[in-house]
Order: sequence, then structure tokens, then C-alpha cells
Amino acid sequence: SIIIDPHSPQSARILYAAVFGHGVYKSMDNGVTWSAKNNGLGSDVNKRAVRVYLHPDGTLFALITALRENRKFNSEGVGLFRSEDQGEHWALVNQSQPMLWPKDFAVDPRDKQTIFISNCDTNGEESGGIYRTKDGGLTWKRVTHEGPEYFGAYLNPFRPGWVYATLTEGAPKAGLWLSKDNGDTWKPMSGLPFSNAQRLAFDPTDRDHIYVTTFGGSVWKGPAEE
Repeated sequence: SIIIDPHSPQSARILYAAVFGHGVYKSMDNGVTWSAKNNGLGSDVNKRAVRVYLHPDGTLFALITALRENRKFNSEGVGLFRSEDQGEHWALVNQSQPMLWPKDFAVDPRDKQTIFISNCDTNGEESGGIYRTKDGGLTWKRVTHEGPEYFGAYLNPFRPGWVYATLTEGAPKAGLWLSKDNGDTWKPMSGLPFSNAQRLAFDPTDRDHIYVTTFGGSVWKGPAEE
């Protein structure tokens, strides 16, 4: 995962990269040189960063995912972290709701206090689903759990309150679900003929369709709602 700070000058772009196993790195010279920015991020044994995101207000978020040892998931370092000072210091966002195998997250670009994290069933416990906070991580609610492994939640940039959820391995029903009330209720999008869905992409020139990546089933284009 690589992001560019759009407010940085073209001659010296600021970039952030999530490097699996090594945390977050930052460049202030168009990617010529990089430095680790891991103070408070993950743990000494787990810096499995899978995604970094820059909110429009300048807040950084980074997700550290599962540490698995001897077929067991270890909570060491796992979670969503936030930085208010360009990556110099990080703090755990989901301290009140520990997770062992998160895969992705989404932050409302209009309100950074609203965050969604996907999580998977682990260690024999049905702890998977999409979790939502409306207060910046102080409290969390699991808003859906239709299968053992969720990949992510994705906010429709053109329709406030619309959230898509994707399921991967072992999805007993549809692999793509839609909520039109910010995650309170969900309906399956059964038109996608593949249940192992992952990320969504939105076309700014065609707001009535979405793109869905799948694991092993290529990329699909379909209606934004059914």
C-alpha cells in the first residue's frame, strides 16, 4: 500500500508505504529515500502492515494484521493505528475491541470518527465480521457477520451512508453485501457470481457501477445496487 500526500509540493512529494513485516515507511523526496516511521506501531515481533491511509484532514491510519504461530493467532501488535503527526507517533485505535485477523479498514472521509474494520473468525471463535465505531475507537459494534472471513468494508464516495462489505473463503451466501444506512442493515448482492470477493473500486465518471476484485475469479464490473 502506497499513498501520496496531495498537499506536498510536486518537487518533493511525501509518500507513505505499508511494508509487510516492516511497518510504515515515509519519503519526503519523491521516493528517492525512505525512513521507517514505527514509533508505537505494531510490536517488535509484528509489523505486518497491510495498508496505510491518509485522511483528508491529514490524519494517518495504518493496519497491522495477524501474527500466526503454531497454527494459533497471536494478538501481539495487531490492530488499527492512528498518527496525528505525520507518522512520528502511533496509537492503537481499537484498544477497546481487540482483533486477531483484520484484513482491511475504511475511514469516513467526511468524519474520521467513523471507522469500519473487517475481521475474521480465529482460534475457534466467531469473532469475524465488520466492526464500526462512531467515536474514533472508544466503542465498537459488530454490524454484520455473515461468514467466517471478511476482507473489507468500502464506502461509496458518491452516496453517503452506502457501505459495501466483502467476504472471502467460506462465504456461505453472497460474497458482496450492501448497506444503505451506514452499516445498520445489510442486503446481499447476489448478482456477483463469485463468493470470494475482496476490494471495491469506484469510477468517478460512472457512478452507477462498481468494480470488485476477487481471489481467483478476476475483476468484475456490476451495478452499484441491485
